[in-house]
Amino acid sequence: MSSLITDKNVIFAGICAFLIQFSLTATFHLFEHFDNFVNNGELQTGIYEGFFQDDEDDEDNDEGDDEDNDEGDDEDDDEDDDNSNDNNSNTDSNEYTYETSVYDDDSDITTNEDADVKVKSNTKLDFSDVLIVPKESDVSSRKDVNLKRTFYFSNSKRTWTGIPIIVANMDTTGTIDMARECQKHQILTCLHKFYSAEDIPEDLDRNYYMVSTGTRPEDIENCDDIIAKRKPYFVCIDVANGYCNTVLNIISRFHLLYPDITLVAGNVVTYETVKQYYEHGVDIVKMGIGSGSVCTTRLQTGVGYPQFSCILDTKKRIHKNKNIYIISDGGIQTIGDFSKAFGAGADFVMCGGMFSGHSECAGEIIEIDGVSYKTFYGMSSTVAMDKRYGGVANYKVAEGKSVKIQYKGPVANTIVNILGGIRSTMTYIGAKYMDEIYENTEFIRVNNIVNQIYK
Repeated sequence: MSSLITDKNVIFAGICAFLIQFSLTATFHLFEHFDNFVNNGELQTGIYEGFFQDDEDDEDNDEGDDEDNDEGDDEDDDEDDDNSNDNNSNTDSNEYTYETSVYDDDSDITTNEDADVKVKSNTKLDFSDVLIVPKESDVSSRKDVNLKRTFYFSNSKRTWTGIPIIVANMDTTGTIDMARECQKHQILTCLHKFYSAEDIPEDLDRNYYMVSTGTRPEDIENCDDIIAKRKPYFVCIDVANGYCNTVLNIISRFHLLYPDITLVAGNVVTYETVKQYYEHGVDIVKMGIGSGSVCTTRLQTGVGYPQFSCILDTKKRIHKNKNIYIISDGGIQTIGDFSKAFGAGADFVMCGGMFSGHSECAGEIIEIDGVSYKTFYGMSSTVAMDKRYGGVANYKVAEGKSVKIQYKGPVANTIVNILGGIRSTMTYIGAKYMDEIYENTEFIRVNNIVNQIYK
């Protein structure tokens, strides 16, 4: 009898232990489920919504401060700007992603799972990835559009009117002969930095050329001499890596010494640095790294930013401040890319390759198998380094290449074609004036832009 009682006690104790263990396990899983709900469910979503609202408020405050600087005719555009800004704000919603639109917001939503990921998920685009959508237009003829645009530069307190296209300051394209021809069309030429004051003729129209300088002491000294003797309206501070802190010091130095000169500087690819440049005295910021036709920076360094998105992303953030102007420098492969750059938000478009190979370019004509060529090379190429600096230093690597361009004859023919292409774009989108292109342009992302069966 006592043995039976002992066995029942053992069984009862086992059942009790099992029930206690089951209760503890169930309680643990219940709390774990509730914790996941709090961190990943509706409560956490509310936290993130507040976070992004704060960001947007900060940006609105920045734009509000900048808005006070708007000048003259810019006030007439405020209503259009507000409408455009409302359109851009749609990019924060789920309706717009890079699968359906190129107007993707640059903000990255961070979750617990990807907080440490260093790769932005938004795909960035080049001009070859998009096309402009035509829309109803009351501009019936290309002769009815006006390609000239008037700018007020708030740092230099100057006004300029012309066609906002700039020939790049490369050895072969940024020449005196090029400037002489381009000024006839009211287009700017950025002269290469190896000209001295004596090389620049006094009768060259200062409205349509820029003097360029590097950041070396000898470059700055040469630029000071040109300013003293030729009194240019524009000076371009040109450096491959615009993110070096010394660039801001040089910008401040030029703005302090020559406050009435319109400063151009670059190259950079992000809004934050564009804003810094403007605050230090720059009126026009040159944007683009690695997008040039004879540039190999992206291959050698892995650094860059697709040119279309570089301009689009920056313009969205400075859109309310009409006093900050940006140049799209590089990435032009076809005439239509000029219009895409303006449509993305560029105020000026700078190009080297499209203007290469002409009679106004430096260099001799080379005959190969009965075909005439001219040499075109990047300013960080081995050819340029050998010519200007005695070779590539052993701590550097060449970031450019040299190519032979089939001779194109006078540049006037190319200019007429470029301007004609932009005029056509404007008739397709109903833009009568250049500053309407950005407001009137809508893009679609495409897999192919042209039928290439007959290349």
